[in-house]
Amino acid sequence: MDDRERYLFDLSGFLHIPGLLSTNEAQRLYEAAVELEEHALACRHESPPNGGRCGGMSIGKISNMPISRR
Repeated sequence: MDDRERYLFDLSGFLHIPGLLSTNEAQRLYEAAVELEEHALACRHESPPNGGRCGGMSIGKISNMPISRR
């Protein structure tokens, strides 16, 4: 990272790197994030690890995503 990128990262907490992900990859990551958020919200009042539906959440959608090399 150059100084400008480091400053922007410190300021906003993320970097925008055009073309890093394909549209399909970005959509799949977005959908996985929404699913994780919905799971967390549904389980927020249960004491972990409580088993059942709130005992754990698989990140298979993210970890099984092929990474393109550009």
